[in-house]
Amino acid sequence: NPAFPEEDNAIYEAHVKNLTLHPNATTLSELLSPTPGFAGLPDIPAPLRGTYAGAAMMAPYLGALGLTVIELLPVHETDSDQVGAHAGSTNHWGYQTLAFFAPNRDYSSDKSLGGPTREFKEMVAAFHAAGLKVYLDVVYNHSAEGGNWNGDVSVTGFTNLGGFATAEYYQMTSAKTLVDGATGTGNQMNYSSPAAVDLVLDSLTYWTVDMGVDGFRFDLATVLGRKPAAADADDWTAQKRFFTDHPLL
Repeated sequence: NPAFPEEDNAIYEAHVKNLTLHPNATTLSELLSPTPGFAGLPDIPAPLRGTYAGAAMMAPYLGALGLTVIELLPVHETDSDQVGAHAGSTNHWGYQTLAFFAPNRDYSSDKSLGGPTREFKEMVAAFHAAGLKVYLDVVYNHSAEGGNWNGDVSVTGFTNLGGFATAEYYQMTSAKTLVDGATGTGNQMNYSSPAAVDLVLDSLTYWTVDMGVDGFRFDLATVLGRKPAAADADDWTAQKRFFTDHPLL
C-alpha cells in the first residue's frame, strides 16, 4: 500500500456512485487531454458509471491531481429504499448501514454471487497502484433498523441485529424501548455490550485485512465511546491491541 507520513495526506472525500455519475465521465480523455499531466486518462464506459469499477478507473485522474487518499462515503450494504415508498426518496448517501461486512451491491457493476466484493477489492488495488490510500466513512453508531414505531415497545422495524439480540446491540430504556440518542435515527448502538464491541472490531478487521482499505473516518465516533462498562480491563486491552496492530485506523 502507499506509504507516506499521515500529516502529508491530501484527502478527497467522494461518493462511489457520484464520482463517475456525471455524463462527462465518458469523455474525460477529450476534456482533459489539453491539460498538462492529464494526457492518456481513460474514459469511463457508460455501463460502469456509478460503480466500484468506474471509480477504479478514476484513480489515475485523482493521482494526477496530487491527491494521496480517497475517502469514500459509506460503502456498507444499506437499506437504500427504506423510506422510498412513503417519502418519495431514497437513502442515497448510505448512512443507514444494514450489514457491516458487505459492500453495497448498488455500487457494483457485477451483481453475481461475490461480485461486489471482488469489484470492491479490484477498486482498492487500482487506487493503491495509482499511489492513493483508501479510507472509508463508517457508520457504527446506529443501524438501518430504525426504532420503535410511535413509541410502541411492541412494534419495531427489525430486519437484522434487533431481531435476535436487541439488548446486546442497542441502547434501551428501562421500559425496553430503543434509545434515540445522538443519532436521530431511532436507535443507538450499545457499546457497553461485548457483542457490539466485537462486531465493530471484527468489521474493521475484515475491511482492513480482507478488503485492503487503509483507514477509517467514524461517523458520530463519540457514540462508540459511550460505554459505561468500558472500564473492563480485558475489553480495553483487546481494543488497544487491535488499534496498535492497525495504526492507520
